[in-house]
Amino acid sequence: MALTLITEPQGEPVTLEEAKQQVLQGLTVDDSYLGTILIPSARDRAELATGRALLTQTWDLVLDGFPCDSHIEIPKPPLQSVTHLKYRDNVGTLQTWATSNYVVEAPDGPRCRRGRLSLAYGIVWPATYGQAGDVTVRFICGYGDADDVPHLLKVGILMDVATLYAQRENAVIGTITSPALYGSSQIYWSFRSPATQKLAA
Repeated sequence: MALTLITEPQGEPVTLEEAKQQVLQGLTVDDSYLGTILIPSARDRAELATGRALLTQTWDLVLDGFPCDSHIEIPKPPLQSVTHLKYRDNVGTLQTWATSNYVVEAPDGPRCRRGRLSLAYGIVWPATYGQAGDVTVRFICGYGDADDVPHLLKVGILMDVATLYAQRENAVIGTITSPALYGSSQIYWSFRSPATQKLAA
């Protein structure tokens, strides 16, 4: 299985002003550092740790073939929609599979499970050419815009921004620290939606 980002999300889940309030910094001298480095880095960590997409974005899921199961599990919940399913047929011609051949399941909610593309009743997967990357599912995912991202995920991002802002080195000499009782890692763990299907690479 391979994932390729097609359309990047627009903006960030948290604003520069929210980040400045979190780090207790009212000056503008660090605006660029916060806005172009720390906030995107913290959002990237949140998406990696949760396995989710926060803001709306488009991805290609590339597989070597169709699964033995009657569905394809779509990573990066929440799934919004499937744009198309393309495959190379048994003579190597790229085909777009008709949407009537499958049903898209797109669960919603802050901690929704992964979406699925399932075979319609009476339909079977078509034959493929038999080479790497024969099947591509293009899908749109994410909660929506910044206002739609769960508040608890935003809190986790802001916690990471503040930590990165305060500690700019790999280690702090001569200081004993302990993690917060409810830190960003615990927040992200609560939003995990592990894969339940093993897909061909």
